[in-house]
Amino acid sequence: MHNQPQPTLLLLFLLCTCGLAPKSLCAQKEFTSSLSLSLLDEHVGLPLQHLDVFDPDEVNPGFAITFESSRQRPGVYQFSRAIEIGYYYHEDNEQAVYLALKPRVRFVFADLIDLHFVPGLGYARTFPTGPSYRPENGTFTEFRNTGKSHFMPSFGVGVGLQLRQLTGVPLTVFARHESFVLFPSAHTFTRLGLSFSFQ
Repeated sequence: MHNQPQPTLLLLFLLCTCGLAPKSLCAQKEFTSSLSLSLLDEHVGLPLQHLDVFDPDEVNPGFAITFESSRQRPGVYQFSRAIEIGYYYHEDNEQAVYLALKPRVRFVFADLIDLHFVPGLGYARTFPTGPSYRPENGTFTEFRNTGKSHFMPSFGVGVGLQLRQLTGVPLTVFARHESFVLFPSAHTFTRLGLSFSFQ
């Protein structure tokens, strides 16, 4: 059986294209872009459920790369558009790759501290971390599992420290707690990241 194109994935690409299109349509405006790298710790469960019982032996590692674009504006409030690609590995459960549109709303204080809120819509593909079996002729045989597609809504809250004010280098260190759903399970990311800004 041939896999059919995934409507969710096609829709996501359209959303991502639309999300970044205003930059080209508003070329007369001054834009700042940034590239971020995040380290992830994924867990199955409700928001904040794992923060108070952190165990280094139960980290489910991952990473994410984010490209972000925002129009410079005065004042505390800032808004940016972002596309993120990521991966995580949860032993004895699943591993996943995802692509998501994640606009960010920030409130920046003294050009130093930012409090940010990140809603997201994405597409994820999950794969088992062990072999898969199916019944065949009265027994179970191993087969190649090509994964499962998921719609991936998310919402995150985080804080960042803008190092430009302290060092002159356009870097921001940030931490964020993020909840997302891969039906039927709720998941969380705890992330620590570094963002480099450029024009």
